[in-house]
Amino acid sequence: MRRLSVISSLVLPLTLAAWLSPAPAQGARAPSAPPLVWGACPRLSQGAVPAGWQCGSLEVPLSYSGGAGSRQTVRLALARRPARGPGRRLGVLFGNPGGPGADGLGFTGLFQTVVGRAADRYDLVTWDPRGVGHSRPALRCGPEERMEELYTHQADTRSDKGVREKVRNDQEAARLCRANAAALISHMSTTDTVRDLDRMRQALGRPKLDFIGFSYGTVIGAVYANLFPARTGRMVLHGVVDARRWMNDLPAFMRSDTAEGERTLRAALRACDAHPADCAFAGGAQRKFDRLAARLRPAGARVPDPRVTWRRLVHDALVVSTPGATGREAAGDLQAMYGAVFENRPYHQAQALPDVETGLPAPWGLPAPYRRESDGYSFNMYDSRNATLCLDFPPAPADPGWWLRQVRDAERASRVFGAFRVLDNAVCAGWPSRQPRGYMYTGPWNRGSAQPLIVNERWDNATPLAWAQAMRAALGPGARLVVNEGFGHGAVTRCSVHHVATYFLTGRRPADGTVCRGGRTNPFQED
Repeated sequence: MRRLSVISSLVLPLTLAAWLSPAPAQGARAPSAPPLVWGACPRLSQGAVPAGWQCGSLEVPLSYSGGAGSRQTVRLALARRPARGPGRRLGVLFGNPGGPGADGLGFTGLFQTVVGRAADRYDLVTWDPRGVGHSRPALRCGPEERMEELYTHQADTRSDKGVREKVRNDQEAARLCRANAAALISHMSTTDTVRDLDRMRQALGRPKLDFIGFSYGTVIGAVYANLFPARTGRMVLHGVVDARRWMNDLPAFMRSDTAEGERTLRAALRACDAHPADCAFAGGAQRKFDRLAARLRPAGARVPDPRVTWRRLVHDALVVSTPGATGREAAGDLQAMYGAVFENRPYHQAQALPDVETGLPAPWGLPAPYRRESDGYSFNMYDSRNATLCLDFPPAPADPGWWLRQVRDAERASRVFGAFRVLDNAVCAGWPSRQPRGYMYTGPWNRGSAQPLIVNERWDNATPLAWAQAMRAALGPGARLVVNEGFGHGAVTRCSVHHVATYFLTGRRPADGTVCRGGRTNPFQED
């Protein structure tokens, strides 16, 4: 991988301090939010903010929980596309693409698409959450070269030794975050982001928040609806994370993530056999997969070609349910590995493995695995993701032995996904920063009378339907669920876009449990 500029760790705390501005004195009457000034948008690391969008910024407190941080501010980067009509302007519709760590400015090109005809009746507003993208300060946990080494480190987690090695490696990444960005990583929780969102609502003069969130953005929405129930308007949550377990029970969250990932994999392998013209791995796909996994799973397994690895199998299993070219290439790679191991065929590598993989991939093709920012730093998305996860999750033990037990327990549900799904969170092992007791919102989830519309794909490898069903029940009788039949994460159908647009325009929602056809039931079909 190409190396980018190296930034001295000694510069990082000074850079952070330079961006943290004094806030109004404690006890002073909070001034009314000044009107936002909109202007030209900055250049993005990939792509561009579309024509018709304007950008601005809003200062918010670094800390909402008291202490020295309440006397400092951070600056959020916002983007707006004014309502175009025809018809009366209905207000402001906020959108978040997920992550954690995904930038809102990179979401602008798709925001207007996912809300359909409602886009012309609202001002569309999105933002880079604190620490992310063009918001300042942007989180940097360490020097470029060192973070690259840590984030691309590959331990063989088939062995107990490899699991412990992975945990210790991630603890070093956490230590660098604490050393170089302590002031910011202490205030990167979802609760902080939700309070920022409420400041944006106030600054734009809206009595209630209308909101659409995807993937992790559904956690933002669920927390907002319960922390500020009287200020919650129309809300759509698409690709839903189980916020109950996310905030309260990390082992249960990881077990569920593992088991549901296995269910989605099995559905994809069944779809492979159902569509042999499109799927190279067809012809007893589940049997072949299990045979290949059994051969590669033992540590030190011998295979004819050293490129055929357990890590490669896990990667293909993770993405084979992704509709389009990604799933099709993964199926081809599985077949190539199977042929090399069991049929004495030469192995032709179908695709390069990414250096970093995440358990909650960002929707809409947001830049991954790395996003080089305007300041030359490549790992802001991962630093931000880790800081948010580790503040939101209940405190995770630092003992590598605890993580080893979680891995082996999860492997009972999926020997392929167990280690990956658990150790994707190992950076939180003894995370060196916590929020004050009682500050984080952890439930209940039905405090208000909000009537959110929940949308989820039936087979979603990142946010499974079971999570959407759990949150549908947790959010109370006002919530309704729409299921997109098919595969994908945050994938829209013509039917679901229609229901979303109708809800934002009129407040009318479809019946709970409505199923939308037209999704990707064959994930291997060409786009």
